[in-house]
Amino acid sequence: MFFKFTFLRYILNELFDDSSVKRLHLIMIDTSSEIPLHKLDSDVTGLPFPFGMSDYEDPCTREPQPHRHDFFEIHYITSGKGIHFIDFEDYEIEPYNLYFVSPNQIHFWNIKEKIDGRALVFTEEFLMLGSDKQNFVNALSFFHSVSSTPMLKLATTKKGRLAELLQQITYEYQHPQLAQASVLRAYLHIFLAEIQRHYEEFHPNQTINNFTQTRKFKRLLSLHFVNERAVEFYAEKMLMSTTSLHNIVKETTGLAPGQLIRNEVVLEAKRLLTHTNLSVAEVGYKLEFDDPAYFGRFFKREVGTTPAQFKKHSSEKYQFS
Repeated sequence: MFFKFTFLRYILNELFDDSSVKRLHLIMIDTSSEIPLHKLDSDVTGLPFPFGMSDYEDPCTREPQPHRHDFFEIHYITSGKGIHFIDFEDYEIEPYNLYFVSPNQIHFWNIKEKIDGRALVFTEEFLMLGSDKQNFVNALSFFHSVSSTPMLKLATTKKGRLAELLQQITYEYQHPQLAQASVLRAYLHIFLAEIQRHYEEFHPNQTINNFTQTRKFKRLLSLHFVNERAVEFYAEKMLMSTTSLHNIVKETTGLAPGQLIRNEVVLEAKRLLTHTNLSVAEVGYKLEFDDPAYFGRFFKREVGTTPAQFKKHSSEKYQFS
């Protein structure tokens, strides 16, 4: 039996050295699920909108324990060293790198040298505005990425522009005034657009419509994969035929939609096997496998090793205090 425990973590963020305004935040960490879930919404933050910023003095921003969010997160690192782990991939922490974490991904930090920079957190709800709200979210190549990494090394020519935008966002965030949410949303759109333009220089093909549709499929998949594993469900959600969805996903990823669905189930199984104390059978039940033996066969077919073997290997690789 699982009991629900939730608590509020108080975070006092002092943003930029010359800022005279400090703001107290509330981020709720829901421990009712096996892997801690960080939540951000207007009821939790005490703000009238789900958006936040912090530096890396805030321990929640550099959390060393595996966790996931129900919001988007961008990390802009200006100094420091270490490793940022995002869903079983490790990324070196280097100055002027951007790291992107999508909702439901599991990530954590191994800091070797004090890091500095800024973290922006926001929900899809906060981003959505106007008739093209969904299209804007799906057009961002660095979230729910199709075939590239959730990291971007900034060119020297881009550092000043993004730093300037962060200063503007910070000032507006720290000084509540009329239409604060609208102004912050506008700045955030510009900030994300600037990142997208730079991202396209490294991944030029990911802006075509088929990549946008595939990211939409992956976003829907991250929300529904436990209960919905039929390609028809996602095709209906995307207002297209299963044949069209198959062709789009196959063209952009080289895989059929059904395989991406299975990959998402496997990824969540790996998360639960690695970052929880659940048994193999309990992981299978969490993922709607009624028969533990069938879950074991499914996992071995997709991964090449048994769930028990994977759990043993990952527990040796990722050791947490």
